[in-house]
Amino acid sequence: FRRRGLMVTWWPYHAYCAGLARQLDVPARWVHYLGFQRPLVAPLKLPLQLARTAWLLGHERPAVVIVQTPPAYAPVVPVLYAALTGAGVIIDAHSQTFLSPRWRWALPLVRRLARRALAVLVTNEHLAATVRAWGARPIVAVSPPPPPPAPEPPVAPPVGEASAPFTVVFPCAFEPDEPLEAVLAAARQLPDVRFVLTGDAGKRPDFQVAAPPNVELTGYLPRAAFYQRLRAANALLVLTTLEHTILQGALEGMDLGQPLIVSDTALLRAYFPCGAVHVPNTPQGIAAGVRAAQARESTLRTEIRALRAERHAEWEAARAAIAALIDRVWTGSAPARSVEQAAS
Repeated sequence: FRRRGLMVTWWPYHAYCAGLARQLDVPARWVHYLGFQRPLVAPLKLPLQLARTAWLLGHERPAVVIVQTPPAYAPVVPVLYAALTGAGVIIDAHSQTFLSPRWRWALPLVRRLARRALAVLVTNEHLAATVRAWGARPIVAVSPPPPPPAPEPPVAPPVGEASAPFTVVFPCAFEPDEPLEAVLAAARQLPDVRFVLTGDAGKRPDFQVAAPPNVELTGYLPRAAFYQRLRAANALLVLTTLEHTILQGALEGMDLGQPLIVSDTALLRAYFPCGAVHVPNTPQGIAAGVRAAQARESTLRTEIRALRAERHAEWEAARAAIAALIDRVWTGSAPARSVEQAAS
C-alpha cells in the first residue's frame, strides 16, 4: 500500500467529508463530472465516476478507503479494490442513505456493500441499529466541519437602515425535506426580522416571486462568503422534516458558537439539548422560535459554546477508534475484514 488511507466522495466538494478526512489525517478526493444533482445526466456520469474512482485507487493504493454514501453505488469500486488487494473500506453513510426516498430503492445494495466493509459510520444510534441488523459494524460518529475561513469585514446593512435588524440565516439546500414554504410564511409574520436563505434558489424559481421583502435569497455563496453570513447572523435556522438526521448547518453553527433554531425532532433535541430553540416545522412554530431566540440570544450563545466542547470530546473518542481501525490495516496487524463479515 502506498497510502495509509484515502477519502473518496462523489461530490464537487462536501464540507462534512472534508472535515472527516482532515480529522482522520487522510487526503480527500472529489469525484465529479457534468451537472451536480441533476438526475437526467446521472446515467452519463456513472461510468465516468466509476472509472475515475478505479483510477484513483489504482494510482494511490490506499490501505483503507473511506467512501461516502449516497450515492449508493460509490462504494462498489472500493469494495472490489479491497477484495483484490486486501485493503479495507469504511463507508461514511450519511442519513439520506437510509431516510431519503431518492435512495431508499438502493438499500439492498448498500446492505451488501456494508457487510464487506470494516465499518459503517453513522450519526446516531437509530441508524446504527439498522446497520447491525444487516450484519455490519456501525460506528456512531459526528465529525466537526472543517475550520471556517478567517473572518472578513462584516456585511454592511442595506442603504437607508440605521442599524441591522435581528437576522436569521437559513443555510438552505432547497431540498424536499426543508419546510421552505413554512419559512416564507413565518417571515411574513415577522416583518422586522431579516431572513437570509443561502443556497441555489434556482432549484425553486418560484421562491424569488413568493419571498416577502424581508427575505434575501443569496444564491450559492463561495465558502468564505458563506461563513461570513453565518458569523453575521443573530441566529441560524436549520430545519428538516426527516427524523434521525444531524444537519450540517447546525454543526457549522455550533462550531461558530451561534444560537440555533432547529426542527423539533427527537435526535436534534437530544443532540442539541441547550443552545438551541426546537420548533415544529410550521409558520407559527418557526415564528415563535425566532422570537424565542431573539429574547434569549445571549444565553443561547453561551450554552452552544459549552455544548461545542462536549460534542468535540465525543467526536475525539470516535475519531480515535476509527483511526485505530485504519492503522491496524495499514500496519498489517489485522486483516481488513470486519468481525461481522468474517462471521458471515
